[in-house]
Amino acid sequence: MTKSFFSTFIRSSILLFLIIFIYSCKKLSTDNDVPSYLSIKTVALESNNSLYGENTHNISDVWIYVDDVLIGAFELPAKIPIIKEGTCKLSITAGIKINGIYSTRAAYSFYNPYIVNVELIKNKIIEITPTFTYDSNASYEWLENFENNGISFESVSESDTFSIIKSSSNVCSGLYSGEIILNDENPICKIYNFKNIEMPRLNSHVFLEMDFFSPLEIEVGVITNESNQSIEHSVFILNPTTFWKKVYINLTPVITRENTADSYRVYLKAVKSSNISQQSVYIDNIKLIQYR
Repeated sequence: MTKSFFSTFIRSSILLFLIIFIYSCKKLSTDNDVPSYLSIKTVALESNNSLYGENTHNISDVWIYVDDVLIGAFELPAKIPIIKEGTCKLSITAGIKINGIYSTRAAYSFYNPYIVNVELIKNKIIEITPTFTYDSNASYEWLENFENNGISFESVSESDTFSIIKSSSNVCSGLYSGEIILNDENPICKIYNFKNIEMPRLNSHVFLEMDFFSPLEIEVGVITNESNQSIEHSVFILNPTTFWKKVYINLTPVITRENTADSYRVYLKAVKSSNISQQSVYIDNIKLIQYR
């Protein structure tokens, strides 16, 4: 009886020990896995207008690094779990939709990362509003916000007339935007920047930023200049929109492919709908950015 009781006691004690050990290990693991949280509801962009143009943006994502280790990319607004605590270096990179396409998201190299030290606490939420700035090492080749006396566009011969004007009737920012007026007499408008742009350094990113409000498609392209000839390259077609929209057009592939060219320009083209007598396309805050 004593032996049986002792054996039962030993077995029960071992079982109880195993249960406590397993529970303790599980609890320890769970405690270690309790995250701190980073909340980013919105972001801001600061810009020196004279150097980098207006501060309109369409930052859609943030790329999060903690102590220089990538945690991941997150669509805004975001609540981000971080399995870490204590003082950490937080680096946030702005992400965009290339060409406005949902599936082509990338970190934008022309914005500086937002870097700050934070105190991470398990199961606590830290709210941050990152403020991004433009990279001063980039070359801002063309800025047009339609606030100055002149307009930095010329017409291509395909256009019936030079039909872009400064307008205050529909403005994205500032006092004016550019209005392309299309009617039955002038149904096609094709314009480009009047100054040839020097080719960037090898493997440089090249982006055209633009705000637009258009009932029509807008074709965006590049005209490369080489050996006394100009060659046109269509890059992307912007879909119509019923509100002002910021877009980041990636010119990198065509500029990289045509790297033997001497220089290039950017063109915009719009064609009036056949069943409407007059239509207007509005553009604003144009920036062409690259690295030399």
